[in-house]
Amino acid sequence: KLQSAAYHADQPGDVLVKTIASTITPGFDRLLLTNKPVSNKVFKYPIMPGSEAIGQVIETGPEVTDLQPGDFVYAFRGDQWTGIEPYAGNPCIIHKDYGTDIQSFDKTKLLEEYNSFEKGDWQAGSWSPSVMHVSVWDLIGGYSVEFSPAHYSDPDVAMKLWHAGVRIFKGVGRSRVYHFGSKSTGRFKKPKAYYRYILKWGITAGTFTKYYLQMGKPYNGPLPEPVFGTSMKLKNLFKQIVAVFKA
Repeated sequence: KLQSAAYHADQPGDVLVKTIASTITPGFDRLLLTNKPVSNKVFKYPIMPGSEAIGQVIETGPEVTDLQPGDFVYAFRGDQWTGIEPYAGNPCIIHKDYGTDIQSFDKTKLLEEYNSFEKGDWQAGSWSPSVMHVSVWDLIGGYSVEFSPAHYSDPDVAMKLWHAGVRIFKGVGRSRVYHFGSKSTGRFKKPKAYYRYILKWGITAGTFTKYYLQMGKPYNGPLPEPVFGTSMKLKNLFKQIVAVFKA
């Protein structure tokens, strides 16, 4: 059954958004309509469906200065999140193993501990979930179909944002999501997106995230323009030549 729930933007950084339009996600819709999940994922009701939406700000919490009631935004499950993952090696995440799939997931322990980890805001990219103003979303044309399903779509949309003049890519340390890692995209055959990205932008996604976005470093404001030496320029030129034959 459907039921109402009351929410308020009463915490620092909170933004309450009224959904105007939401995407259609076949897997989740099938679950709601037939109660038959497309994977081994198990939900406990009550749940709030939906993953991304366009909406209007109706309330802002303390310390919110860049949005006000009436603004339109594109939202994908909150702000640019900080992942809690079972796999180490990523400077953007909190490394803690609470399971690698729904069967081994220790929800109780996660809820007990997730807020105790030290993690400040960090220089981010465009990993989902993320938030951008709807005018910016329209300006860049959203995600590019040539990188579907979700292979290099994140650094691609971040590069489009960069070319549109965006220099603030902020990962919010307080916004935390537990992430099993590649459970959806791992089911698909990976296209030659690595080389497709190079042909489109002239550099590798790794170069972009490291030298442009400075991903994973502590957040300290708008990003500067990168400066490349001769060796880096030659490296990316070589990658472009290889991509012509590989893509």
